[in-house]
Amino acid sequence: MAELKFEDEDSIKNAIAEVRKDKSHNDWVLISYAGTSGAASQTMKLLSTGSGGVNGLKSHLKEDIVGYILLRTTDQIDDSVTVKFIFINWVPSNVPRMQKARISVHYGAMKSFVGQSHVDITANTDDELTPQIIAQKVMDTSGSGSRVLDSSGQKNLASQAQNRANTGTKGGVGKGGSGSEFGFTDEDSIRATITEIRKGTSDDNWILLTYEGPTSNTLHLLAKGHGIDKLVTYLKDDIVVYGLVRVNETIDNSVTTKFAMIKWQGENIPRMQKARLGVHRGEVNKFFHPFHVDLNCERKNEISEEIIMNLINAASGTKINVLETSVPSHKVQKQTTTTSSHHQHTSPSGGDSEHKPKPSSVNVPRSTSQPKVNQENVEILFEDEDAIRSGIKEVRSDSNDTDWIIITYTAQKSKTLKVHSKGSDGITGLKKHLTDDMVGYCLLRTTEKIDESVTVKFVFVNWIGTKINRMQRATLGTHRGAVLGLFQPFHVDHDAEKQEELNEEIIKAKIKKAAGTAVYVLAE
Repeated sequence: MAELKFEDEDSIKNAIAEVRKDKSHNDWVLISYAGTSGAASQTMKLLSTGSGGVNGLKSHLKEDIVGYILLRTTDQIDDSVTVKFIFINWVPSNVPRMQKARISVHYGAMKSFVGQSHVDITANTDDELTPQIIAQKVMDTSGSGSRVLDSSGQKNLASQAQNRANTGTKGGVGKGGSGSEFGFTDEDSIRATITEIRKGTSDDNWILLTYEGPTSNTLHLLAKGHGIDKLVTYLKDDIVVYGLVRVNETIDNSVTTKFAMIKWQGENIPRMQKARLGVHRGEVNKFFHPFHVDLNCERKNEISEEIIMNLINAASGTKINVLETSVPSHKVQKQTTTTSSHHQHTSPSGGDSEHKPKPSSVNVPRSTSQPKVNQENVEILFEDEDAIRSGIKEVRSDSNDTDWIIITYTAQKSKTLKVHSKGSDGITGLKKHLTDDMVGYCLLRTTEKIDESVTVKFVFVNWIGTKINRMQRATLGTHRGAVLGLFQPFHVDHDAEKQEELNEEIIKAKIKKAAGTAVYVLAE
């Protein structure tokens, strides 16, 4: 791991310690580079610290700096309030390429220096840092409680969490009409339908809203009904749709109601309409709150009842992201297998093709088991997307012996990802395939035992060998968000560039820290 240099290390440590005190006025600290060239460009300094949550932080974020940030917030379950810490990597688009290259070198070291966090966020724009987004990510990670309305029709804990988020939004939600104000047609009727869905007093378990037209800022009722298959029929390529879905999650003999927010952005919507969506996102999230998970999609194969339940299971910690799949006929043996150039690709007709498949281009990683990551300006390619996603699915499946996979680039300057290797011999086997001259994105399945209960945990390993050249490192920072989206969900992530930085003891320690709640608050 890279060695960090500091302009005033003590002042930075003191600022971090102050944020970690639960009675401190300061709830965020911003660390950046001392300069953009020479030794200063590799030296960390305390840029600012203060209060006011994410809104207070945002006034100190500039478009030409890299920021490493620790933010303190809270999560409330019933009458219990726990402190949560967010690690934010601020990487705006105007940061010079060479400085972006240093992110790949310093990210892991800075994350370790700042200390344990409950949620990690990489942000490129102000729109990605709002109180609503922060609150939702914290709730998704903690899996806090049920969002079912009580007998009086009031929202419970998730509503409380949303109310704690100081939105700072001007104007609020309008009642509809023309002009630039965001609003709804017949808002009272829409809210009444949502209340019925939350209470389960009607047969409907979903509602969809869309804009009145491509240039409109007003949402109206598109449809309501029962069953995800019917919902999908209303999703068209040239419209934007927001929806709320009610489903039931069964844990042992207990059935709990869960809610998912759907955000559909058709592939053919006009560019100007796309530009407005970021402006509306906070208000839309606020309108549909509370919900347990949100699903962003633009293709119909990205939304199904199975996909929604996988997201909910991941958020609540049930089944711990392990897929329930039947045992494949070609059961993977207890040995390591490496994907080579003769890997067969199944053609659409069902036969095997000997030709190397054409790389598929994606701006946003598409998955059948997790939401997309908003990374519109970054393009990554897949040599064989089906092989990559299938390999990741094998690691997640408890009916398959495969417990790790490594994805790498086809060449040093390439944007194309391929399966490098996979195996069933744990972290020991994984390490054998990581060399000094490669970049490896890895998913590892392991277990954690708490009392007599054994739970499955997933670890994302970001391997950047010490011999990776500077120009390649420059591209890695821009790929990070898209790559994380490909591998999510996972319980912890770990950055390493040397073999001694990757072993079972280190991984187990990270998992134990991540599993705890409110254990990182310093005493006075």
